[in-house]
Amino acid sequence: MITALSDTELILIIVGVFYLSECIFWLPETAVTLTSAFGKLRLATSPVFLRRTNSQAAILSLFPWSRSLVAEDWPVAVSPSGISILFGPHAGHFIAFEDLQSVEAEKHSLRLNQCSIRYATSSAALQIATLLQTLKTSTVDERASLIRSAMQSRFSLSDFSARLENVERFTDSLRTISLFMFLWVFGYGPLLYYTVELRPGLLFRYFAPLGILWLSGVVLFAIAQRKLLTNSSSEQTGRVATLCFSPAAVMRAAHAITHEAFSGFDPSAVAVSILHPKQLSETLSQRLRNLLYPPSSDDPNESHSFNTSCEWYNELQLTTLQEMLTSADIAVDELLNPPIADYGALSWCPRCLAQYTFSSGVCFDCRGVSLQSFETDESDPAPA
Repeated sequence: MITALSDTELILIIVGVFYLSECIFWLPETAVTLTSAFGKLRLATSPVFLRRTNSQAAILSLFPWSRSLVAEDWPVAVSPSGISILFGPHAGHFIAFEDLQSVEAEKHSLRLNQCSIRYATSSAALQIATLLQTLKTSTVDERASLIRSAMQSRFSLSDFSARLENVERFTDSLRTISLFMFLWVFGYGPLLYYTVELRPGLLFRYFAPLGILWLSGVVLFAIAQRKLLTNSSSEQTGRVATLCFSPAAVMRAAHAITHEAFSGFDPSAVAVSILHPKQLSETLSQRLRNLLYPPSSDDPNESHSFNTSCEWYNELQLTTLQEMLTSADIAVDELLNPPIADYGALSWCPRCLAQYTFSSGVCFDCRGVSLQSFETDESDPAPA
């Protein structure tokens, strides 16, 4: 016999659903999410059924004491001559600095003239908007120096370590409050409901500590947000207001901070610093191969200026990444080792590592990247 849920049980289920929704984070394809409840952070799970065009959903650890952060590559290639849009509906479009009329950061979007580019976080959009506004009023030589400086900051391991220490200092208390609130709502609350008879004063003794935890979480979140994040005051006020009406949001409040706090760093720098060792080598190898062997473009709408800008930006990223790996005592050559040959395979793609049964040609998936023969076993072929 099926019995109807009581109002209390229904409220607990609704809060639980909201809590689970806080553990799913939607982000564009340029961003990665790292999460862990124990030990080193790992790449968050991103199921295929939760992927859409130019975006994906990351499932974070469900434990209230877990940690997570978001790192994002730029969805634009910035060079001294202008900006090439790499992702989204305006991908392939080039905007020269002389034609750049307006640069605005609006929540998670960067608006360049009439083009809108989505970022994972509003802090990331604001940072790149600030840089582009500075570049717009600079000379070509000054632009090159400013872009290199910004790239070096994105790959700086020392800056990331200092940032991580600062974030941990401001979110430790918030994470503790979130844990106690989780246990109070989903542990102590059901225990009282099912084991103790309702009597005068019981509700007060339950809701008074809950209110204190709730208020403490909101205050600590507001302080941490103001100290660590650069988003607009209106957005910060809106987030605080959300916490005032959602206990589930308070339980995940520390994650809301850490998702934004590391937007200024490249995913490779984040990986070297905190990614689990089992995933680190694979992540860095893929990033290096993507930069060393960029696919040739077959889009007739991409201009010469677009391709030239992308090449300049790609070379800058590659050089900065190699310098960072050298400073971290990570051997670049070992990250580029060829795969173990499958039976019958004669060649492999140096970008995606796909293997083929013919000895020469180009990769079917990587658009013009020349295959490397297992027989010659060249360690560093020139990219196509």
